[in-house]
Amino acid sequence: MIYLISGQPNAGKTLRAVQWALELRERGRAVYACGIRGLRYQEAGFFPLDDPKKWQDLPDGSVILLDECYNYFPRRPPAAHVPDYVKALAVHRHRGFDFIIICQQAKQQLDLFLFGLVDTHYHIRRKAGLKGALILEWDHFEENVKNSQIKKVWKYPRELMQRNLYESTTGDTTRVRIPWFVWALPLTLFVLWFLVHRVFSWFHPEPKPKPVAPTPPAGAVQAASLPMVSGLGRGSRPKDIAAWLKPRIAGQPWTAPAYDDRPVVSAPELYCMASDDGRCGCITEQGTTYVLDVKICRSIAANGSYNPTRPPAGSRGDRQERVQESQQRQGPDDGRRSIDQGGIASLGSGWPGGVAPSAYVPPATPGTWNPHALDGASGAR
Repeated sequence: MIYLISGQPNAGKTLRAVQWALELRERGRAVYACGIRGLRYQEAGFFPLDDPKKWQDLPDGSVILLDECYNYFPRRPPAAHVPDYVKALAVHRHRGFDFIIICQQAKQQLDLFLFGLVDTHYHIRRKAGLKGALILEWDHFEENVKNSQIKKVWKYPRELMQRNLYESTTGDTTRVRIPWFVWALPLTLFVLWFLVHRVFSWFHPEPKPKPVAPTPPAGAVQAASLPMVSGLGRGSRPKDIAAWLKPRIAGQPWTAPAYDDRPVVSAPELYCMASDDGRCGCITEQGTTYVLDVKICRSIAANGSYNPTRPPAGSRGDRQERVQESQQRQGPDDGRRSIDQGGIASLGSGWPGGVAPSAYVPPATPGTWNPHALDGASGAR
């Protein structure tokens, strides 16, 4: 049988042929070799073949190993005469001969007569300069050696290479070339991870923190509507409504549990007025009566009260607050005479703006109140 091994230089063609020939020699076959540079015949157990054209003179059943076989079976013109030693290859199996022939490109290098006699064609392809190759196999001579249905990976036999049975090359100048897909694999994995992460983030976004409403300054009156009373409109009612609406401090309904969530939106202010007969009364900034001890009431009426929520006197905030208070208290003209706007409040005594002192007229009889006490001319005592 004729076995053809083709491939590019330094692909491992001769190494594969010698490995195969050694296996046949171990089976008792006589191996005759020619064309292998620096072959150590005795160490390999091969016999030299001086003239391959005389292959018919060899013993029956011999194995003939020919490297660079185009030197012995060169390509010839189609109309040229076929040499007798080439024509005799058609009946080489009659005597049990096996040929292992090696070349680079059989289509361009070998005699056309051999193409139809090849039983098995092996093409060795080395990839990226690695210590191994890919062997493509056909059961006939194949012109297109780019692809085959039969492929196998062949690792170079290290032990055979260490024996140095022949001279392959002066120096192996083949550089290891890592294929591009090896470099692209990490990048592909990163891009895939990034895309999966982006798609997952698109369908499962992280919850955004809710903005915290700024705390209004003390004493500022909010114009917005008040929030709902705690517990109202939530679809459930307390079991004990009476206790829920009962103030904790008598007379102050806003201290009930129902109003616990309601914020304070008004700064407290007390305005007190004392009379010479010992009476004293106070009202709040909302115009409601505020009950105080008489001594405390008269002290506030005389000296004023300290309010930590009020801006310092004379500041811009103080002026704006007084203007707002004056505008809120000023109502439509109901026939009453106007009161001096620069009254006692401008003196810092604690009186509300718009109230001015008048001449006092004592009661006619003790124990009765003179309703015309404040009808005198305006002026300070």
